[in-house]
Amino acid sequence: MVPDLWENGHVISTPESKAEVLNKQFSSVFLHGRDVPPPALSSYPITTAMPDIEVTECMVNKKLASTNVNKTEGLDNIHPWLLKYTKDILATPLALIQHQSVKYESYHLSPLSKHRLGLVKKKILILDLDETLIHSHHDGVMRQIVKPGTPPDFVLRVTIDRHPVRFFVHKRPHVDFFLDTVAQWYELVVFTASMEIYGAAVADKLDNNRGVLRRRYYRQHCTQDFGSYTKDLSLIHPDLTSVFIIDNSPGAYRAYPSKYMNSLL
Repeated sequence: MVPDLWENGHVISTPESKAEVLNKQFSSVFLHGRDVPPPALSSYPITTAMPDIEVTECMVNKKLASTNVNKTEGLDNIHPWLLKYTKDILATPLALIQHQSVKYESYHLSPLSKHRLGLVKKKILILDLDETLIHSHHDGVMRQIVKPGTPPDFVLRVTIDRHPVRFFVHKRPHVDFFLDTVAQWYELVVFTASMEIYGAAVADKLDNNRGVLRRRYYRQHCTQDFGSYTKDLSLIHPDLTSVFIIDNSPGAYRAYPSKYMNSLL
């Protein structure tokens, strides 16, 4: 059993809180030491799917016991010998940290409710891409929105102004379940201020042949205003009271007073 921990002047006593603290401090258990170079970004496949893996206390204990104490400390500056010789204390919370399987519960509508819903015209939900559904960065640029070392969900290779560019794209957690769910209630529209060659590729990956992101608008459908792009929502529907928008940047639709539309930030 792990004793109570002390962090920033507070006592950490619950198992979940202890696991969260230890997760921050002992991430190097599942990482290579500094003497092993990280894999090149080009080695990541176009799409990756992590299977559910149950990490047991026994597995963690064996992993810690086999730690090479001759390695240097990991990214968290904790030396491997400390991990190896405290394995009996760390095994339980680390197993809890690594086993984070997510299960979704879906409650299906009754036939009558489905019939009634089918009689009502769907409202429109406009979805932004960058910093709303996904986060991406390209070669040579790394912003600290995603934890360093986190592999991308997919990699895009596009040519912009005759230059090949790779984008490493991280999907917002649970975005696939979100799209499947809201597509039952709304007509989904992608509207991004990004270039079409990039935005279309991202939308294709998110849609994944499900046909939920068929309507798409890009930078050419925006107007440039004070050095930024404003989205022309009149292209979507003439009655903006039938339109909802989820966008991380209110400036993208500043030409439209909130009383005429529904903004979800």
